[in-house]
Amino acid sequence: MERSIRTGLVELPELAEPRIAAIRGPVLLGAFVSGTCSWLAVRYLERYFRTLLPFAAYCIIAGTLSIIRFM
Repeated sequence: MERSIRTGLVELPELAEPRIAAIRGPVLLGAFVSGTCSWLAVRYLERYFRTLLPFAAYCIIAGTLSIIRFM
């Protein structure tokens, strides 16, 4: 996660360039909405997966179906 944050910070000055002025608002709004949705999704999943049993069952079922499908 730290690497992606650093990469984003390196690219951040590009938003100040004049050629980006026309799309600066939509880019910032998109970044805000994306971050908010990610935060909400993680918060929901932390509550839903109190144990990893549902996720383990999903992995086993999806893996089995994938093996059957692609054999």
